[in-house]
Amino acid sequence: MLLLELKSISKGFGQGSLRTQVLSDVNLAVKAGEFVAIVGYSGAGKTTLISLLAGLLLPDTGEVRMRGKPAGAPRPDRGVVFQNYSLLPWLSVLDNIRLGVKQVFRDFDDARIDDQCNKYISMVNLGHASEKYPSELSGGMRQRVSLARALAMQPSVLLLDEPLSALDALTRTTLQDELARISQAEQTAMVLITNDVDEAILLADRIVPLSAGPQATLGPEFPVGIPRPRDRRVAASHPAHGKLKREIISYLTSTRAAKRDALLAAGVA
Repeated sequence: MLLLELKSISKGFGQGSLRTQVLSDVNLAVKAGEFVAIVGYSGAGKTTLISLLAGLLLPDTGEVRMRGKPAGAPRPDRGVVFQNYSLLPWLSVLDNIRLGVKQVFRDFDDARIDDQCNKYISMVNLGHASEKYPSELSGGMRQRVSLARALAMQPSVLLLDEPLSALDALTRTTLQDELARISQAEQTAMVLITNDVDEAILLADRIVPLSAGPQATLGPEFPVGIPRPRDRRVAASHPAHGKLKREIISYLTSTRAAKRDALLAAGVA
């Protein structure tokens, strides 16, 4: 079932000669239960794209649709996990998650709210830290709380804006494995924004590269034909892995070179 769509989306910022067209004619369709990764260079417009999907920004042209209808303003059916943790420092892990659950499930009594929260705290392996405050947690643990909070509101699609980019390599690897496990267990549609092609191949059903900006757009999709569940060591040695990675990187580098040449020809760069 088709869940979330971008239809001919364009978005720019600024006025007159200072205006920058960030995205141009972007089209994307995400099905229920699907994991889609969008990869691109820093500055290409990935965060702008996720903000449009979430309803945090409105497109200049085109339309964002959810289940065939205009998506409109942010709603609980589109959960977001950002690069930063966005936790309230005066609330415990449990209370940070409870705050969102209470807003979405207004008919739940306190016991059911706590059950809902604790289910997802356990899912991200933070049961031992439910009463701790953000200042008492590592960066990786804080991001687990952000993930649990988003999942506890049971969105139809989870939007992940480079959620692991600020973490050290070992923590990032651990959380990649957690995301892979959770996506299979929950069957929630996920859209991951990342600049790590290996991460995209490990996690996604298909990968869509975002061309270099300005006027970035989505390129051809690359299905990931590596069976699930994916062990990272097995996936890395799979015959499809190397070919897929080369093709995606080749597309990205070619679009960046073409954009640089075009800017040079126009006297912009």
